[in-house]
Amino acid sequence: MPLLQTEHAELFRVARALLDNDFRDAQEIIPTVVFAAVSVGDPHLEELKDSLAANDLMSERGRVLRQRFARAFEFHTIWAFSDGVPIIRRNPVHTAAMRKNDGRKEIEKITMDVAVISATAQQVAEHYENALELFSVDTCSPFRGEQGMIGWQVEPGVIHMAIYPTLADPPIRGPLARALRQRERRKHPSFPPPAMVKQAYDLLRGSNEKGKFQGFGRSVLPGNLTHQPEAKTILPACVAWYLAGRKRPDDPQTKKKIAELLNRHLLKPCGLESLAPGGSGFNQLWGNVGKHAETLNDVEQAFITSVQLYGLIADFHLRYGNG
Repeated sequence: MPLLQTEHAELFRVARALLDNDFRDAQEIIPTVVFAAVSVGDPHLEELKDSLAANDLMSERGRVLRQRFARAFEFHTIWAFSDGVPIIRRNPVHTAAMRKNDGRKEIEKITMDVAVISATAQQVAEHYENALELFSVDTCSPFRGEQGMIGWQVEPGVIHMAIYPTLADPPIRGPLARALRQRERRKHPSFPPPAMVKQAYDLLRGSNEKGKFQGFGRSVLPGNLTHQPEAKTILPACVAWYLAGRKRPDDPQTKKKIAELLNRHLLKPCGLESLAPGGSGFNQLWGNVGKHAETLNDVEQAFITSVQLYGLIADFHLRYGNG
């Protein structure tokens, strides 16, 4: 059997590491496999992997590398480092704060991007509450008629929320209340409470219950609320998609050859049942390739775009390597 291409050999190595170390979540498996494919031949990304291998992930150098990665690859973080493989996790919720350009560094808005349907309203509220604490901002009291504002925008792959502050009313009443209120508004921005953000996202995410607003989650976000695929089925599908040239092949001979490669380089080494042409496992494999193809393509394009836009710094090894 001919030697594997460099990209394919790396994919098998990464897939074996994921199986051997019992990683099961699709939000870890798909980004890790895609990053393995994208990084082959890219000097910046290969330098990053070499630097991670040379440093403890929890060390100061490791922390800096992980921060750089998170800034470059939106929604993704380096979660672990197993058998020489950086395990990439897709974060279900991404939170950020925007500051005003007036010299006071006042928080103008908090943004929240939700990337998977499995993110619950409670999780979003907790992320928002953590952001309020991190950025040291107050929440308003709806009992005083304060307004604030929650804006939203839906795009393929993300529900975007922008939370804007109102400004707290002064606790006094009288002839000077209006003037003092304006003065206080300039001093004390106050954001909507987590419960309001929770309800807003819950509405946007939607519900299948009769009479409820169906929302946008199921139409724009990846993931499945009822069935989480097993690693032993999703990993071969991810690798097969790449072996087939980033598509689901129609040719029976191509499918057979790819199944043979999977048996030899992934399934047998990991102690899993081999695929036999025409068998249930063989048919399930190609069904899963079709099922995950769009997600694989979307994640890959996002990674490629991030590399092109941000251009990871090329001196990882010099600044953060062995020394």
